[in-house]
Amino acid sequence: MNQGYDTGVLLEEIYVFEIGDNRFGEVIVDNPLAVVLKNAKTSLTPTEVKLSIGDKHYIVDLRTLGIKPENVFKDIFFGGIIEYEVENNNLIARLAAQVSPSYSIGEVIIIYEYRDRMYQAKFVDFHPYK
Repeated sequence: MNQGYDTGVLLEEIYVFEIGDNRFGEVIVDNPLAVVLKNAKTSLTPTEVKLSIGDKHYIVDLRTLGIKPENVFKDIFFGGIIEYEVENNNLIARLAAQVSPSYSIGEVIIIYEYRDRMYQAKFVDFHPYK
């Protein structure tokens, strides 16, 4: 469900309902921002981004992207653009990795699995934009 949008912002919320056995109820989904904060290690300077998830490490030179150092955030911001989708029967969340008000370097992808009566992160990865 779309909560709101504007330039550089897209907020969506996910609702999953379980229907069966004469019952109808909402299923809890782990907050994608909490999943990212638990799994990603980040460092951001006016000229460089370092991001690690698991054993994968990424370094992005912001000077090559034409971003002015005075526009760079103090740290990567993940809450501005959050999108949900179902692909191949998998619930997926995509969070933009924003380094300035108008620039994202890629997105964190979370694939959820149904476990212990709720949807929990099964796989977390980062896909840099080319």
